[in-house]
Amino acid sequence: SSQHRQQRRQLAKSDDDDDEASAMNQRPVPSYSYAGGETWIAQQPTLVFLYFHQLMPGLANWILRRFAGPTRVALWEAGLDLYDPASIGKLRQMQRQSGEDGRCED
Repeated sequence: SSQHRQQRRQLAKSDDDDDEASAMNQRPVPSYSYAGGETWIAQQPTLVFLYFHQLMPGLANWILRRFAGPTRVALWEAGLDLYDPASIGKLRQMQRQSGEDGRCED
């Protein structure tokens, strides 16, 4: 009977080890919680901005109208990834190149 208990313990331990290994290989999902007790899960950078918008809606709306909105529209029109921060640099580079090509020299 004690041998049977040892076998069960060993099996349980190996199952726990497998669970820990698979949990370590999973990618963590970012989430934020605020005083209301809700948890939000979203793709970055949207999640951080949603949290910021809850804290300071006036400033967040100004940022959206002035910077984020026009930039995201330009990224979409250029066919670039809206969620990749490197896309903003690519967009700026494309805008510089098109600006240089379209200049008239007097």
